[in-house]
Amino acid sequence: MEAALASGSPEESEHNRRQPTAHPGPMIQRDYLDPLGLSAAKLAEHIGMDGRVLDAMLSGKRSIDVAAAIRLGRSLQLNPVIIMERQTRYDFAVLRDDAELESIDVLPRDENFPFPEIGYLRGRLAGLRETWGYGDVRPETLGFLADADYDGHDMLLRLHDLRPGARLRVYAPEGHVLWVGVVLETLQGQPLLPYARPGVWIGWFVQRYRADFIPAR
Repeated sequence: MEAALASGSPEESEHNRRQPTAHPGPMIQRDYLDPLGLSAAKLAEHIGMDGRVLDAMLSGKRSIDVAAAIRLGRSLQLNPVIIMERQTRYDFAVLRDDAELESIDVLPRDENFPFPEIGYLRGRLAGLRETWGYGDVRPETLGFLADADYDGHDMLLRLHDLRPGARLRVYAPEGHVLWVGVVLETLQGQPLLPYARPGVWIGWFVQRYRADFIPAR
């Protein structure tokens, strides 16, 4: 616990991620306050916090917020980022199976999302696995292949990137419009198609569905 909280090295951070999910408050109480004979009330006075609030955090009854993590980090010489990482993992573990949160689904498709009548490219969705014939299709390797660009060779060189702001109109194999929308970007910088789960829409690229495409400006 001490090495994981006190240092931000990659090795110790990886070790920290492998530890069982637990509230960091009781760990801080056990590994730092108890050995020093320090009470939550005394520490709260030093770092400018309400003693009852800090006691609830250190006993695991309340989440440690960012300000408290910084106060604890400065006073006990701990890494506040790692404190918050542990707190976030714990909070996620507690709420992961919450029935109300589980009931929330992906936004439904906007049936009236605008797509211009002219000025778009016709073609199909494509990914690197189709292009080269090996490996997995990953979100960052997906793109659009216009009919006019494809002559049977050098598919990768002619693949249009799915940049944020690009627009797609995807057709089901039966011919009806399956999805219309704008391409967004995940927090990791990868393409994101709203209104559909990744496990579904990535399959459209694997199966090379027909689509209309407007590049991002």
